[in-house]
Amino acid sequence: MSKSVASIHNCFALPLVALMLTSCWLSADRVHAQEMPPSEMLLPANTKAWISIPDSEVLKAAIEKTQFGKMMEDEDVKPFMDDLTAQFRNWLNNKNIKFGMKVADIESVKSGEISVAGVLKMPAAGAASANAQNAPVEHAIVLLVDVSDSIPQTEELLKKVAEKLEGRNATQEELKIGDVSATKWSFEKPPGLREKQYAYHAIAGRWLLACDNEAVFRQMIRRIIDPDNGTPVLAESPAFVKINEQCQFSANDFTTHIRWFVEPFGYVQLAQAISDANNGRAELRDNYADKFQEQGFSAIKGLGGVVALATGEHELVHRTFIHAPPDGEGPERYQRAAAMLDFSNPDKWDLSPPRWVPQDAASYVSLSWNLGKALEKVGYIIDATAGTSGSWERTLNGIRDDLSGPRVDVRALTKMLENRVTVATATELPVDETSERILIGIRILDNEEQITDDVRRIVQAGEKNFQIIEHGESEILVVDTTIADEDPDLEFLNELDELDIGDDPLDENGGEDMDEDEEIVEPKPLFEKRVFVVTNGFFLLGNDVEYVKKVVDRMAHNPGKALAESGDYSRVNQALDELVKSSAPSLRHFGRIDQSIRANYEMMRQGKMPQSKTILAQMLNRAFTADDAPEDFVRTQQIDGSKMPADFEGHVAKYFGPAGTLVQTLDEGWLITGCILEKQEQTAVPVGTENESTEKPESVQQDQDSSLIVLPVGNQKVTGPSKAEKSKSDKPKSDK
Repeated sequence: MSKSVASIHNCFALPLVALMLTSCWLSADRVHAQEMPPSEMLLPANTKAWISIPDSEVLKAAIEKTQFGKMMEDEDVKPFMDDLTAQFRNWLNNKNIKFGMKVADIESVKSGEISVAGVLKMPAAGAASANAQNAPVEHAIVLLVDVSDSIPQTEELLKKVAEKLEGRNATQEELKIGDVSATKWSFEKPPGLREKQYAYHAIAGRWLLACDNEAVFRQMIRRIIDPDNGTPVLAESPAFVKINEQCQFSANDFTTHIRWFVEPFGYVQLAQAISDANNGRAELRDNYADKFQEQGFSAIKGLGGVVALATGEHELVHRTFIHAPPDGEGPERYQRAAAMLDFSNPDKWDLSPPRWVPQDAASYVSLSWNLGKALEKVGYIIDATAGTSGSWERTLNGIRDDLSGPRVDVRALTKMLENRVTVATATELPVDETSERILIGIRILDNEEQITDDVRRIVQAGEKNFQIIEHGESEILVVDTTIADEDPDLEFLNELDELDIGDDPLDENGGEDMDEDEEIVEPKPLFEKRVFVVTNGFFLLGNDVEYVKKVVDRMAHNPGKALAESGDYSRVNQALDELVKSSAPSLRHFGRIDQSIRANYEMMRQGKMPQSKTILAQMLNRAFTADDAPEDFVRTQQIDGSKMPADFEGHVAKYFGPAGTLVQTLDEGWLITGCILEKQEQTAVPVGTENESTEKPESVQQDQDSSLIVLPVGNQKVTGPSKAEKSKSDKPKSDK
């Protein structure tokens, strides 16, 4: 397994361990825990990741009230859920050397709070070069369980664990830390690991404590013994404090069932440290996390939030805060590349769906984003990756001025587009590897003909792997990345994808030449086919030719209803408005979870997830495939889906209701609020003709004022401005 894949595995490992350990305690009867100091008051300030269940009994009762909890007991779904739980438990058992315990060892312990945390002990000053050479970085995984009401059972548990570990030839050593008796277990060094591994167990101050690092273990016990010993703790770190202030549910609001916190760059370092410890040989690493920090993203100090289940009105409510205080005194909120994180909404859009988003879309998201600033600021990342200052500037100039290129001014092009991006998805039935449909739309502010010409020029610059389809009055341009270009001089689009920005014909100095033997690894695109069309005042990008053809046909001939007129969208929108008082969000999302997961569900059930072309499947393939794997390598699906019910609509879809999310830009970051509602029978909001005065949602009425037409596409509908409106103005109004 490659270094990057190993690090990704470890990025996912901590939350999975936390969730599985939680499921262990939830499977047994619980009693309400006595009042105890929360785990964040005990964990050290250099904790990089933390997840906590404040009361396992309360969480269990809440889960049972949700549709998901009912699904877990459905006789048609239960065999798969039981099998999935067993698969994860087996995976967790393979990781048990961290704590020296198996899942079955701890199921009978009654508990209050349960928390799992990752701690990173950074190297001393001046040790950065050693870390670059893959020297081990000290780290720890910590398990804390409030066993106030089950001390005798916990003592019995540790005796059973001791017997099992002795049977594995682990060496036991008794420790005394203050008045606390503890046990250190030393394991034989497994082949391939760089260091021996240890597990530390203790019952301290009515906490069960398990850890894999002695220094952190001792620090934790001293803090439990003396909470006022002055050592910095997680609860006092500035990012944690700010997140807690923004996300905390009030006493008369909801009960918090899950809390979590991540310091993003610290978490990446933690995952790398775990990977290094498990790697048998030293390797150099391109530390992209450091490069992003250098480009201003270090302004993101932390993210975390809270989750409440079964609130009465909602299946689930969550709040997340990304703590990113402004960095610097200049006009930009953030410095260098991080300045591209400009999601402010100066035009005060409510980001309701524009009319081209169909009523039966699986999901919809619209965000306000300063595209011109993003185009300029991404250059810092490109330059840092290429190792050459000015690479991105030369690339943009080359696209504009190179006689063999498209000769398009990309900067001017972005100024002709609205600073709002909308994405709608659908699932084509019957489900196969290519059923996921994605459509991205940006409204054109000015000069549609110029944008049409610019898009054509950019696509034509890659002659060998594109085609133009004349479909009615529209020109559809298709880039098919599955077709190989034989002429390297005609691979302009591929060069853009690779960002191969070394020598530039207009730059006398150019960049440094690559070694002739150096191989360029081309990342596989998320869209195997990219389908472009400029029509009815919008630039649209899709991932399927036939789907886009349907969109074009319906736009011209067959109006239909839009998403804003559907009953479940209205329910979610109302729920979000009650949770968030914001007239100008940075992002609005709506999703029908059942429709959104259907393609991935069917592929998993059929064992074809690695072959699937959905975004999720391709992301998993990238994450869990070694960098040096052959091009035709197909990974093995990790989850056995053979017991998943075949009747998705009858046995699964009924448990997944609609969801929504709003993101607000605040002075020191972004507040994300979302909810999931119980599924109900679909009822559409009554829709009249465009000439009727029936009151409609604001976004619908404003779209009608812009003379937009509504069009069905297969199972979906798309809308755009009428030709009459196009002739009135080169600058159509924005959807509100």
